[in-house]
Amino acid sequence: LAQHLADAGCPADIVYLDLSTASRAVAEQRAKVRGLGNITFMTGSLLDLPGLGLGPFDYIDCCGVLHHLADPPAGLAALTAVLAPDGGMGIMVYGALGRTGVYPMQAMLKTLAAYAPAPALTATAQLATARDLLKQLPATNWLRRNPAIGDHLAGGDAGLADLLLHPQDRAYSVPELAALVRGAGLEITGLIEPWRYDPASYLTDPGLLHRLERLDPIARAGFAEQLAGNLKRHIVYLAHRDCARTAVARADDPAMVPVLRADSSELVGALRGRSTLKVGVDGLEVRLPVPP
Repeated sequence: LAQHLADAGCPADIVYLDLSTASRAVAEQRAKVRGLGNITFMTGSLLDLPGLGLGPFDYIDCCGVLHHLADPPAGLAALTAVLAPDGGMGIMVYGALGRTGVYPMQAMLKTLAAYAPAPALTATAQLATARDLLKQLPATNWLRRNPAIGDHLAGGDAGLADLLLHPQDRAYSVPELAALVRGAGLEITGLIEPWRYDPASYLTDPGLLHRLERLDPIARAGFAEQLAGNLKRHIVYLAHRDCARTAVARADDPAMVPVLRADSSELVGALRGRSTLKVGVDGLEVRLPVPP
């Protein structure tokens, strides 16, 4: 965010807030290498934000944090308290259906830990236990059958620990996330990526699609989530309830036309004249219409 704003010549004051001093050190070094001087680094909890005198903020980004809190509504309320009246917020939380198999696996590892000798409770030992169990999963196990989850396969120790050994996390369905957001006095203004929350991305039967036209946007998104079954995270943009309608980008705004960023002229050439684009994501392959 700091780099994009600097590139755009936009004067901005960015505040980085994190409980982890190790993560902060990494972020500070990255900013230093890039020559970015528009960030103030702070160590602390987002739960303390209302009392830190830092707001109000025009934009808040909270990625992968709320679902690890003991009280996610309290966390979102703290963020909302420092959001400017016409400000926006972006959050990411885990998706329930796409993480099928994760929570039974976490439960099994907690059971094994409860009956392990003290030396087996170190972080290194717990990682070894997780790997041993993963190797023994039967073909019918839901985590093994879930093509959307690969953190434990390619993410190394960090990916494995975050997926299976985190002491506290929960996942949300679209309706549950909408309820969390409404409870904070906010509204969802956009879901990313939009096509994944549209039943028409998966269905072609006109009769079925016609019935779904009566649903409100959240209900339609929830139906698409149930249909696809592979949404392992939800990324949403939020605004205060009284500003939500005016905060949505207009589809006919030329500045909002998506731009394909690719190094390959071959790829760009292959798209020219095509009416559909084939996309593979999290074990699912779909064809999307390419607009003019």
